[in-house]
Amino acid sequence: MEKYKTFLDTVHGYITVPESFCNVFVDTSNFQRLRRIEQLSSRSLFPCARHDRFVHSLGVYHIGKKLVEVIKKKGLDVSPSLEKTFLIACLLHDVGHSPFSHTLEGYFGTIDELFAIYKTRLRDDEENSFDAIEAAGTDVKQHEIISALLCITTYYEKIKAFGASPSLVGRMIMGFKYETQEKSLEDCFISLLHGDVIDADKLDYVCRDSWASGYQSNSVDVERIIRAIIIEKSGGKYQISYSKSALYEIRSLVENKNFQNNWIFKHHQVIYEQKIFKDSIKELVECLQPGMKVNRLFNYEAFYNEVDVCPGTSIYMLSDDDIIHLMKTHINGVPCFKEWMSRQYRYVPIWKTYSEMIAVLGKEISNRVMTDKGEIYQDMVEFLKTEFKIDAFSLDATPSVKTVKKGQVQIKYANGVVDFADLGILDRQNIYEGRIFQYIFVERRMFEQDQATTSEMVINAIKSFVQSYDKEQN
Repeated sequence: MEKYKTFLDTVHGYITVPESFCNVFVDTSNFQRLRRIEQLSSRSLFPCARHDRFVHSLGVYHIGKKLVEVIKKKGLDVSPSLEKTFLIACLLHDVGHSPFSHTLEGYFGTIDELFAIYKTRLRDDEENSFDAIEAAGTDVKQHEIISALLCITTYYEKIKAFGASPSLVGRMIMGFKYETQEKSLEDCFISLLHGDVIDADKLDYVCRDSWASGYQSNSVDVERIIRAIIIEKSGGKYQISYSKSALYEIRSLVENKNFQNNWIFKHHQVIYEQKIFKDSIKELVECLQPGMKVNRLFNYEAFYNEVDVCPGTSIYMLSDDDIIHLMKTHINGVPCFKEWMSRQYRYVPIWKTYSEMIAVLGKEISNRVMTDKGEIYQDMVEFLKTEFKIDAFSLDATPSVKTVKKGQVQIKYANGVVDFADLGILDRQNIYEGRIFQYIFVERRMFEQDQATTSEMVINAIKSFVQSYDKEQN
């Protein structure tokens, strides 16, 4: 009889994981490393959001297990191999995650570079259909490729021992479907971990991030969505649909994600902190060895072995703590880290939200700026530098607005299946469509004397600049 270990989770309650999974997956250095990888990059905004990728991974496994249970209860025959493959993929989906959430993952290499490495490490007895996939044209992230890479290398034999498929685990983590009728059931499970709208990953973090952060937005009844799932064969292919009872929750899930994208991930404070932390990384790398490339520090090989970065410095399973330690060790050469650590910000935004930009510049001028297809933001920055003799820069803050597109979610009614996109539930205007929204940051010292007067001067100067911009361009 299978034995289980129990984890008490503040979000889902008790999570039970087979001891066999714990022994070969959870209780390993790569997985335990996730205790030292922050879940979010927005703790500057929500100081209580101190949760990590370790507990999130357990949560995704928990939700994946519930999805399988509901699907099987509704009569679908799921093979033990496919079930084990899916549950392992849920558990290991973030095992190769980069430090500090998503802020630094680009330093590990491009999507194409990492995916090329992944394909070279596939075993001879595994599928070669990955050759047809153009990873750069998909939504796959660097950390997902590294996680999949670990599954076909470090965890390969362990996954095979459960009768599961390491390469299919990789597909599930990266979201690469087969797109064939014969593999349509596998494609359903791929989308249940890495889907367009609803998957185990999103169902965990949408409630976990809200719980940890403390912000209030549309609540999502995860249990209701899980109970609503249906997988049936139609036209020779397996397809996922959801009962009509989950309509409101699906809408809430999308709106919650949009709330995060707009008001949290693109908040001026979060955007600024990410910038100065990336600047700190560049300063740190230069301190370690002048002229060294940043990917020497962010090296995927360190997931396997200790890697020499430069004389006197090596890394192994790079985590948040390692980076902070290196920063502190070279503190005098990393001034941006001092700013990040103290939060004594040297720059402030002229406007803090999309709405504030419209309020201070006026609808006509702000519309002109946001619909410009050229470099008007950068030209505004250069104007402010010259006009006020200060330093300034712009940061893009255009959020990704999620909509449910045709074919992404199907709703089951008594008389058949209807596309969610045809129901008009999320028919709301995307205010960012065709627009580019950026913050412009200027030195705080500008406002040390009289903030109100200086702000008015800056705003009036920007208005005059935009009004004369077209004339100068012509």
